[in-house]
Amino acid sequence: MEVFHFVCTHPEAEELIRAQAELWLSDCGCRASAKDKCRSRTDLCLAFVKEPVSGGANLRPAKLADALEVLAEADRQHLVTRPFTDGAGKVKGMCVCCDCHCDYFHNPALAGSCAPGRLVAVSDEATCDGCGVCVPVCYFGARSKEGALIDSVRCAGCGLCVEVCPAGATTMEKREADGTSGRVLGKPG
Repeated sequence: MEVFHFVCTHPEAEELIRAQAELWLSDCGCRASAKDKCRSRTDLCLAFVKEPVSGGANLRPAKLADALEVLAEADRQHLVTRPFTDGAGKVKGMCVCCDCHCDYFHNPALAGSCAPGRLVAVSDEATCDGCGVCVPVCYFGARSKEGALIDSVRCAGCGLCVEVCPAGATTMEKREADGTSGRVLGKPG
C-alpha cells in the first residue's frame, strides 16, 4: 500500500499524537545510516501501529510522555513533523525530520512526495523587523531576508518560522486551494 506524507505544525502533531490509541518509537533510518552525527537524537520516529517507521530499527512501545518528548526535541532542534498515512487516509505514524540527514530534504527523487500542510505562513510587514531568524529554519526555501516576504507556494506549512520569530510577526493560516493564504499583509498606508 502507498505511503503518503504531509507536513504539519508541531501543535497539529501534538493533536494527532494525543488522539492515538497506540504509540511506538523507533530509530530514524535516515539518521541511523548517516556517516556523520545528527544534531538531534536518532530515536524520533513515531508509529501509531506496531510497524517501524522509515526503515528504522529498535521499535518499542512508547507512552504519551515519550511522544511528547519527541515533540519537545522537534521544538529544540527545529525539526519538521511529517505524518504519513496508509494511502487511504489513516494516519499510521510520523517522521520527525532534520534538514541535515533526512532523505526528504536531500534526495531529489523524493521531491513532491510530501504534501504541504493545511496551513501556510503569513508575516505582517508592519510587525516584522527583518531580523532574518526565520530564514535558516525554512528548509523549503520559502523565507527570504527581504522583510516579511514568504513564497507561499514553497511554504510547506511546518510552522518553524512562527516558533522562532522574536517579533511574533508570523502566523499560520488556512491554505487556500491555490496554495496561498488568500491574503497579503503589508505596511499600512
